[in-house]
Parts: sequence; structure tokens; C-alpha cells
Amino acid sequence: MAENQADDRFAAAIAAWVGFCQRRAGWVLLATAALTVLAAFYLAANMRIDTDTENMLSADLPFRQNAIALDEGFPQFQDNLLIVLEAPDVDAADDGAARLVDSLRGQSAIFSDVFSPRADAFLRRHGLLYLETDALETLSARLAAAQPFLGTLWRSPNLDGLADMVGLFGKAGSDDRGTLGEAARVFDQMADVAETAKTGKPKALVWSELILGAGDGTSGPVRRLITVRPALDFDSLQPAARATEAVMAAAHKLGLDSDGYRVRLTGSAALADDELKSVEKGMGIAGLVSLALVTLVLLVGLRSFGMMVSLIGTLVVGLVWTAAFAIFAVGALNLISVAFAVLFVGLSVDFGIHFSLRATEYVDGPGSWPRALALGGRGAGTSLALCALTSAIAFFSFLPTSYVGLAELGLIAGSGMFIAFAANFTVLPALLHFLVRKPPRNAPSPVRGWGINDVLRTWAKPIVAGVIASALIAGWFAKDARFDFDPMNLKDPNAPSVRALFDLADSGAFHPYSAEVLSDNMDDANRLIPRLKALPGVSEVQSLSSLIPADQDTKLGMIGDMALFLGPAFFAGRGTVAMDDTALAKALARLQSELPALRALPAIGDAAARLGRALEGLDVPTAKAINAALFGGLPARLDTLTVSLEAGPVTAATLPDYLKSRYVTAHGKVRIEVQPAADLRDQAALRDFVAQVESVVPNATGAPVVVVEAGKAVLFAFAEALAISLIGVSVVVWLVLRRVRDVLLVFAPVFVAAVWTLAVSAVFNVPFNFANVIVLPLLFGLSVDFGVHLVLREREAAKGAADALTTTTPRAVLLSALTTLGSFSSIMLSGHPGTASMGLLLTIAIGLSLAAIMVFLPALITVLPVRRG
Repeated sequence: MAENQADDRFAAAIAAWVGFCQRRAGWVLLATAALTVLAAFYLAANMRIDTDTENMLSADLPFRQNAIALDEGFPQFQDNLLIVLEAPDVDAADDGAARLVDSLRGQSAIFSDVFSPRADAFLRRHGLLYLETDALETLSARLAAAQPFLGTLWRSPNLDGLADMVGLFGKAGSDDRGTLGEAARVFDQMADVAETAKTGKPKALVWSELILGAGDGTSGPVRRLITVRPALDFDSLQPAARATEAVMAAAHKLGLDSDGYRVRLTGSAALADDELKSVEKGMGIAGLVSLALVTLVLLVGLRSFGMMVSLIGTLVVGLVWTAAFAIFAVGALNLISVAFAVLFVGLSVDFGIHFSLRATEYVDGPGSWPRALALGGRGAGTSLALCALTSAIAFFSFLPTSYVGLAELGLIAGSGMFIAFAANFTVLPALLHFLVRKPPRNAPSPVRGWGINDVLRTWAKPIVAGVIASALIAGWFAKDARFDFDPMNLKDPNAPSVRALFDLADSGAFHPYSAEVLSDNMDDANRLIPRLKALPGVSEVQSLSSLIPADQDTKLGMIGDMALFLGPAFFAGRGTVAMDDTALAKALARLQSELPALRALPAIGDAAARLGRALEGLDVPTAKAINAALFGGLPARLDTLTVSLEAGPVTAATLPDYLKSRYVTAHGKVRIEVQPAADLRDQAALRDFVAQVESVVPNATGAPVVVVEAGKAVLFAFAEALAISLIGVSVVVWLVLRRVRDVLLVFAPVFVAAVWTLAVSAVFNVPFNFANVIVLPLLFGLSVDFGVHLVLREREAAKGAADALTTTTPRAVLLSALTTLGSFSSIMLSGHPGTASMGLLLTIAIGLSLAAIMVFLPALITVLPVRRG
């Protein structure tokens, strides 16, 4: 009795408030407009989106603490851009990378810590030490054979020097077959370049491959990687936009976006910007589609243009208020909480639908609309307050969890339920007072059930049995529902940064899933490295010791010998590639006169003849193009060679600080990078790799560890939120209904819908992930609302009122579900796969919930009838 009196007092208070808002409709709308304008200005001035997915989980989690410690020790690896320079050959790649590095270092206001291994001065000087001993021996032999003509080309890196070289070979005859063999290889490739140039499509001679053997033998573009730490503008919705534009502008200015060059961007900063673009992509359209679908459903379902406009107006007001609250409460939206707007559109309008339709039941003639609104508020107020509370509990269920991303969405959307409730019982009555002059009449009538009522009542037991059987079958399939814990699968696979990252992974040039270990000191690191290398899932372990070449004494001896026999070749001053027309003509004439002398030599004759034919009949422009193509890359390669002959011992003490800081902090902590042997985009391989690494180093971190541990944290958060949602909603429903049977009636279709949803997820391979894991806790909160409306209306019928299915409540439930479906389904238009998957699973869940509520619940009520309290 006491709870009934409390319900009556609450209903009477709602009725009185609705009456007041009608009588003071003008003032209410004026105050609403003022508050909405202030909220909009606040929103415009403070709107921000945080794209850092690491912030989605609590920083207090152990694996997050490990990642934070690594970030603090090595900040240069955070929020960076990875520039992927693609070039047609090795020489072009090295030259392009060096020029781009110099250009970016000149823009210190935008870029810091610009680093490229192939363009680094220290690594270039000591590059020969990093070769395997056998490879260095092979190179030494090749350079010894090439020594006679290297000096000639050093002095004249052009066709004139080539003519001098041919003259030397002619005088040497066949005495030095090793030198002639190397020369033949050079002549063959020169002929190939010249023949191509005569077709109008010159290609450069790649001296790195020819002399130094630097090619890897693979086809396709040659890549060079440059890492930079950009200055990010977090006041912008695209924090790295300025930096990315500067990179592309520099590349364009240097000609690195044509003639076989291409610059691509990836890395955490580029991935974050592209992810934000994918969130923005389609969300505007999704919002418009959502609004259009909601408007259409309202217009058809309410049969009143004024009521439809009133509900949409209330919806917009509530949305602006909720958005302002969101920024005030959390500071910035994240990639998940940004979906609150579409959720609000789908849920807020439900309050208005139930209130408006309930009011139309009391319209009995002209002038009865104000009274009908008050009675509608009285009739629907209690159930809608309960629904606001249960929906809020479903959203708030993530607040105690470590999943900060969904917790923020829960806080915003849950609070939005109370904002929606307030708006629909304050703003909506005022709008309905002004905009609805001829309200529709919807008095309870048996006709309203369209005969469905009789079918559901007559076939109640078979329907209940069939639904229970289907739930049992679905439960068997539901066991295969899975959770996709890799956040890379939530990114748009067509985003440029994602494509670039996986292209690098496929080529083996970069390992996006390398684990990292932060060791306390070098001794500790040296003990761990052998154990990590011994793991079957590990391909390579890199640390500071990776920068210390092995067998240095042997290699330095070999380099010293090379410097001894090559040194005289580089004593003279180095010449230039360019030639004037006269010098070019003389050089070609000399070549045509001296190349025939080599044709009789078995080691070089065929190559010389081919080169002679390729250089015949050249006009001046073609000759210049051939000269540039043949020798344009040579001076830089010879410079690299001469510098590398000056290599000295490399120790931890001789390494420059900027290189040491990539592996050792100022406090002596050491970073170890552990690269996997398998492709970790396979989740079984990912879990196995992480388990192996953690068996040696429990506090390991890095992308694969974060991915796996974050997945565990999210699953735990999901179970925790689901339990909170279930218990919280159950307690609230029990406190209102006060009867076990009625509580079971409310929850039975919800559980059935949940099992159906899990089965659909498993059968159609729609996995749960970081974004859509909110679906099941949310399903309990939202679907309970539908059941509460019908059970409470059925209670009224048990007291002598009209049968629930003959009132406006089933239509209100149907319209509410359809508006929610229309709103949630529009999220699928998002370009962000995670957000789109949230929309897909929410649509499936709400659709199945609607089927369970509209079919299973009425049949179940027939089998287990609601009794008067």
C-alpha cells in the first residue's frame, strides 16, 4: 500500500509539473532557448576529441603502468610519424631520404627527433662494420677488382671518365680478368640504361647495387623509413594535420612525389588522425539518416505533424544539453563516447512517444488537450521514470570498471537519460501546448490490436514453448561468440596510414607488433636477451648491443686493407657529372673510337660491343640524358664509400648520445625490442607470442602485450558491467513491481533476446570488440524498459482498466523500438569499423529484443497472468 501511495504521489507531481509547463509555456520555451544557446556556445568553445586509444583503459592497470614507464623513459617513440619513402632504386631511396631528413630538420618548430638509419651520419661512417664478415670479404674483392676504374670515375664521373676507363682497359688487354669481368658487368648495365634512355624513358644506373652490392634482389619500390616526433595541436580535431602537411609539402618541393617516388605516412600520430577521420566519415550522414528515420517513424506513428515537430524540437534541445554536459564532465570525447549523440537520438525520443501517445488516450473533445497532457504525464510518468533509471543503470554499469572509454560513454549517456526525462516533461508539454491544435484521439479499443491480441492469447503456450526452444538452440550456437581484442581491426583498413603500416609488416621492413622490455640496467638486459632469443616465437631481439658490431677486429682489418688499396684512387679532387656540349661530343667520339678495341677481349668484348651500339647516333639532349642517368648517382655513392673507409671501433662509449638514447635512458634503464617470428595479426599467434615473452619477463610491454592484456581487461570490464547492469536493473524493477512473477515477466524476453544476439554474433561472425562490447549491458537496460511498460499497463488491466494490448502502449513500444533501431542502425554508416560494428550489433540486439517483447511477452503474460497487487 505504501509503495502504491508513493507511486500516486509521484504521478500526481508529474501531472502538476506538466500542467505548470503548459500554463507557462512561453516562459518555459524562452528559458529553454536561453539555456540551449548558452550550452551551444560552451560546446563550440570547448569541443575536443581525444584519439589516443591507450587512454581507453585505466592507467592503474599493471600493463598500462608498464607501458607508461616505457613511454616516460623513451618519449621519442610516442605520438610520432613514420615516414615511408618509396623510390625506384636504392640510390634514389638513399638520396631522397637524406634530402628529406635535412629538410625536416630545418623545420624544428614542427619536427623534433628526426631519424633515419640509412641517412644517419654515424651509421653511414661505420656501415661496413654492420655487414657480415663473408659479405665484407665479397665486397672487398669486388672493390679490389674495380679499383682501377674507380679512380678514373672519381676524377670524371661522366662520359669523359668512361672514355678514359675504356682507354685504360684497351691498354691493359687481357692481363687482369677480374677487373675486366667487373667492367663487363658495368658495361652491360650501362648499355641497358642507354638503350632505355633512347626510348625516352631513362632510368638511372644504380651504383649501390653495381659496386657495393647493396640491392636486396627484390622487385618493387625500395623503402626508407624516417621517424619524426611532430608538434601536435591538440586544440585541433586533427592534431597531426600541420605536421603531415609539412611532410608532404617538403616531399613535393624535393620532387619526392613523382618519377617513381612516393611518400606515405603511418605511425601513432598518423593512425590517430586517420582514425578520427574515419569516425567523422559517415557520422554526419549517420546523424542525418538517424534524424530522418526518427522523423518518418514519428510522423507515421503519431499521425500529427505538430506532435512530430514537438518531439524533434525536444530531442534537439536535449541533445545540445547532453553534449554540453559531456564536455563539462569528461573534458573530451573519445572514439567510443562520440557515439553518445546517436544513442541519445534513439533513446530520448522514446520518452516523448510514450508520453504523447498516452496523452492522446485522454482526448475526449475540443479543449481537452491540456487536461489530456496532464493525465498523460500522470499515466506515463512512473514507468518513464523507471525506464530512465534502468537505462541509466545500464549505461552507468561501466563506471566502476577499468574501461575508461566506455565508462565515459556510460556517464554521458546515462546522465543523458535524466536530461531526456526532464526535457520531455518540461519542454515537450510547452511545445505540444503551442503546436498541437487538433490532437489525435487514441482511446483504448480492441480494434487497436488488429487481431494480434487474440492470436497471441490463443497460441500463448505454443509460442512460449517455441521461444524457449529457440533460446536453447541459440544458446548452443552462442558458445562460439568471440571477442576480437585487436584494436587494429577497429581501424579503417583503407585508411592510408593503416595500409602503409601493413604493407611494411608484409614486407618485413617494420614490425608493428614488437614486444618491448624495460630492464633496470645493462647487466639485467644482457641476462634477459639470450633467454628471449631462445624463445621459439621470437625472430630477433634488438637492444643497445645491436648497435655494437660483432667481429670488429677482423672487420676493421679488412676495412683498413680496403682503404690502403682504394685510397690512391681518391687522392685527386672529385669531378662533376655535368658536361657542356663540346665535352660531351668529344667524349662520345672517343668512346666510339676506343670501344671497338675491347671487342676482341673475351671477358669484356660482348659488353663493350653492346655499349658501343647503345651510344651510337645520339643527339645532344639524349646524350645529356644518358650521361645524367649513368652517372647522376655515382658521386654520392663514392662519397659514402670513402666515408665508410674511415670507420673506427664502435663501443657503447663511442656511440653518439642520440643513438644510445634510443635504447638507454638517462637513468640507465635499458629498452629491449623483441620481434615476433609469426604474423601476429593471427590472434592465436599473438596470444602465444605474448605468453612466451611474459614467461621470461612478466612486466613486458609493447603493442602485442598491450593488445592481449587490454583484451583481458575489457572482457573483465564487460562481465563486471553486465553483472552491475543486471543486478542494478533487477533491484530497481523489483522495488517498483514488488512481485517475483512480474520481475520474471520483464526479464524473460530480455534474456531470450540476449541469447539470440549472441547466437547471431557467432553464426554470422560479427565479433564483439572494444567498441561494441557495450551491447549486452545496454540491451538489459533498454529491453527492460519495453517490458516494464507492458507489465505496468497489464497491471492496470488487472485492476479493471483496458487490456494492455488494446491501449497505445504496444504502439508506443513499437514506435520507440523503431526509432531506436533507426537511430542505432545509422551508426553503421560510420567509416570507423568499431563504431559501425556497435551500430550493427545494437541494431541486431534491439530488433531481436523487440521481437521478444512484442511476441513472447504477451504470450508469457497469458500463461503467467499479471495479478492485481
